[in-house]
Amino acid sequence: MITIAVERIVPVAPRSLIDRIWSGVEWRPARSGVKALAIDYDDGLHQSVQVCVGWRSGHLPMSVMRFREGTSRISYFYSRPPSGVAKQIGLWEARPAGGGCRLLLVRMMELARRSGETDSSFRMRETAHGEMLRQHLGMTLDVVAEARG
Repeated sequence: MITIAVERIVPVAPRSLIDRIWSGVEWRPARSGVKALAIDYDDGLHQSVQVCVGWRSGHLPMSVMRFREGTSRISYFYSRPPSGVAKQIGLWEARPAGGGCRLLLVRMMELARRSGETDSSFRMRETAHGEMLRQHLGMTLDVVAEARG
């Protein structure tokens, strides 16, 4: 299992940041690679989101279930993770810090093992995916921190 945690100090109140994330702000900018986004269900505490991301010469469809856990935390899991991923879960957490907050994004990902893949090859693929995921999550935090309102 790959576990990546990234954080930023953001000059915005925690609740405001959690509201931004709940609105799907991290999926809307063009640089996120999202080609389509649909929020199927949202009662304020539970949310079902369909996301389609451009990938190589095609698209990766994904389904995400999110749970608002108070004013400072959202947990989520991919009910339909991207191809090649067996399991993907995570959380967003915003805690007061100075005049703003400390925004934390954690993602845990379990890759699907390929048929006949050796342990060594699998570990190398995990390492490569972990680094790509760390970069992606850092950019995602930047998008959320820079978004207005």
